[in-house]
Amino acid sequence: MGEILKSHPKGIQDIEMFANIVIMMTGVDNVRFVGYDVPVTNPILGSFRRFNHIPGAYLPDESNVEVRYALHLDDAAKCLVVVKELCHSLEAPDGAHAVSEEGLDDLVTAFSLFSGDEEPDYELHAFGVEMLALLTAIEVMCPLPRRRYLSNKYGANLDYDLICANYGLSSLWVQACFKPRYMQRMEKVYIQYGLKHD
Repeated sequence: MGEILKSHPKGIQDIEMFANIVIMMTGVDNVRFVGYDVPVTNPILGSFRRFNHIPGAYLPDESNVEVRYALHLDDAAKCLVVVKELCHSLEAPDGAHAVSEEGLDDLVTAFSLFSGDEEPDYELHAFGVEMLALLTAIEVMCPLPRRRYLSNKYGANLDYDLICANYGLSSLWVQACFKPRYMQRMEKVYIQYGLKHD
């Protein structure tokens, strides 16, 4: 993450560029994006799969990441979902995350609670894995130093719609990641991992 922040201090909003960074950082040979048709009511907006295959006789294995995203997403939501799923591939080198049907129900409930003013007060493995990927994606797309700069520059006049358009983030997550409490927590994470945060 530190290298990404150094080379892209204003964030990365281009999914092809981030895919190339994932390839360089992980040794993955190919990243492929696949849109799939699901109803808008389906809470699963994306998924990833990391796998090896042999492309032909006498050729070495190739490592592949396939990122799937719901076709009904607008550009900002698609960008966030794809970057989030690519972040999963960074921390799950041996495949995909397996979540039971019950775990999936809990995950949807947890996200709906988290999107309100109160955060859920319980531990849930699937929720933790998803939140880690989501928070990493937000930091990739609009890093804390950039959010601090924008907050200081515009203060109460911060235009969330413009930030959504410029950084490829959906309005729900833009409003959440600009909250002072969230930025204070992320600053602690930056300090803990030695990342530049000013």
